[in-house]
Amino acid sequence: MNRRNTLLSHGAGMVATGAATAMAVKPTLNEAAIYQKEAVSFKALGGGETMLADAEKFAKGMHIFGNSTTENLKVIKETYSVLRDYHETEMVSPTLLNLQFATKFMSSHGVSESAAQALRDQSPAVLKIAELRNEINTPAQFNRSVDMTAKSMTASGGMVLPEDYLAMLKTGGTAVKQLDNDAFYFVTSHLIQQLGGDRTGTSLNSAYQNLVKGKTTQGAMENLMGLGLLKKGSVKYGKTGHVTKMNNDALVNVELYKRDPFRYLMDEIVPRIRKKYPQLTESQMETQIAQLFSSRTGSDLFVTMYREHANIEKQIKVGNAAYGLEQLIAEGKKTAQGQQIELEAKKADLYREMGNNLLPLYTQGLEMLNQQLSKLTDFFKSHPTMTRYFGVALAAFAAVITIGGVMALTMAALTGPLAAVRLGLSLLSAGLIRLTAVALTNPIVLGITAIAVAALLIYRYWDNIAPFFKNLWEKTYQFFADGYQKIKTSIKNFGSELIENLKNGVMEKWQQLKALFADIKNTVTDLLPDWMVSEETKTLRANQSLTVLNAGIKGAGLFDKGGVIRRGAAGIVGENGPEIVTGPAHVVSRRHTAAFAAAALTLSNAYAKQPIHPFVADKTQAVVIRTPHTTAPSTIHITINAAPAQSAHDIAQEVSRQLLKLQRQQQAQQRGRFSDNPEEY
Repeated sequence: MNRRNTLLSHGAGMVATGAATAMAVKPTLNEAAIYQKEAVSFKALGGGETMLADAEKFAKGMHIFGNSTTENLKVIKETYSVLRDYHETEMVSPTLLNLQFATKFMSSHGVSESAAQALRDQSPAVLKIAELRNEINTPAQFNRSVDMTAKSMTASGGMVLPEDYLAMLKTGGTAVKQLDNDAFYFVTSHLIQQLGGDRTGTSLNSAYQNLVKGKTTQGAMENLMGLGLLKKGSVKYGKTGHVTKMNNDALVNVELYKRDPFRYLMDEIVPRIRKKYPQLTESQMETQIAQLFSSRTGSDLFVTMYREHANIEKQIKVGNAAYGLEQLIAEGKKTAQGQQIELEAKKADLYREMGNNLLPLYTQGLEMLNQQLSKLTDFFKSHPTMTRYFGVALAAFAAVITIGGVMALTMAALTGPLAAVRLGLSLLSAGLIRLTAVALTNPIVLGITAIAVAALLIYRYWDNIAPFFKNLWEKTYQFFADGYQKIKTSIKNFGSELIENLKNGVMEKWQQLKALFADIKNTVTDLLPDWMVSEETKTLRANQSLTVLNAGIKGAGLFDKGGVIRRGAAGIVGENGPEIVTGPAHVVSRRHTAAFAAAALTLSNAYAKQPIHPFVADKTQAVVIRTPHTTAPSTIHITINAAPAQSAHDIAQEVSRQLLKLQRQQQAQQRGRFSDNPEEY
């Protein structure tokens, strides 16, 4: 029993020691890998092996408080990527590393960890600010720039980062680059918190163009001149005496404006407005300030600065009193937080050194492992059947090992080694039977056992199982293929039937619509005279006339209620008896005819007693006897037998001319009579 316990304890200790060793080795490998990545990144910038060796030597030789060698190399890489000059990189890198420690320390003294981490990743922005403001020519200039950056960070509580100042520089241009340190870092810090870096730079540039460059309106120039803010010799007047143009730098005390627009506002603009308009309210003062600019963004900026001038003054005071870079480093070295940061840096260097020795072996081991995995993958691709068998066998082996481990642990718990030797094979058999029963009562063990048995049976009877599943697959495939074909045919038949019915319905209604339009066309054509129709229609009408002459008039029905009789047809009308009227003609109904007759009778009675002439007004009424003259209608029978060679159209025209001639003769005879015609009254 003691020997067993000793073995168990030693085994557990070895496992724990191995795991702890592996966990201890992992950080060393990680640190070495990070350093290697930074070195490769620096080399990729185009410096070559020589510059990389110099950079690594410089990084290992710098001892900046709170920074590891890996961090040193990272800052060197980032600095070189911006400056592209290795000597300038060596000059400014220590200062940037000091700023990095200051930000780490600030994370526990008023600045959030996220802001400090953001600042630690903004070394390129700090460099670009110094470069754009021409403060990187000497180490002293650069140190002062970084020191002011640290003060602005501390004074704003981490709300304004170097990337905000860089955004202001990009949009502000010359107007921002000429600002002094107080105006750039502290005055704009308050504005950036409200407007953002981009908007602040744009507003400063707009105001600069109005007041310094003279790009403004005549009204704004008149207002500036009225306050005495323009030099008299720097403006031009028009013929009416108004200011038409202002030169560059025409502003009074323009150098103060270039250095600090806020101070110019409070020292030059506001006092002059107060002197000219002493009774102004705060709102009226803001209006007067806005009238000095033609740009909306510029006027908004100066109005905001006037409205927030008390807070801006506080920001300037707090910024100058805030800790600089050297003060933050000195304070950090005295605190537990600073010493802990230094401890982390030293530990990282230790891990890197240890990892550098292990990393080649680790890399080689990973390479060998990758090669073996590639070979194993190729083998499995070449032998898919064996891969399948191997998977089944592996699952079965895992199940057997699991069951055996459970049995061994149970045996170790129930009996000791000496008892097992004493009882011999009988006790071992009994124990195995008991453990098997216990194992089979466990659903998990039972499931694993079933899987292993199934895998063994599949392997043994594969020759019989494979044809069965192949036949099943073929039947299943054929079933779905037939079903798909039936569905496809049904959809096709349904679509064909739907389209056919739709086409028949459209054609049926189309024929009815065509017949309706044909009737309308025929009706309109019949009402038109011969000179408005085509030759084809004239021929058709002539044929219809011949039909009337030869076979009699074609009846169109009764028209007692009125209507239209088309050309070539005849209708029966009449008041007292039937009368045949040939078309085209418009027949008035009996009711309308009676109305017209009643109206005519009323008019005749109204004028019957009137004198026929003014000179006989007092004479005996003249009696006018009207003897109606009627002409008996003549009945004409025309029979035409056209030869096959004769033209039907010519015959119809000749018949029409003869009928018209006869009608004109009758009308001439009637007009020649000296009697009244009752139809005219």
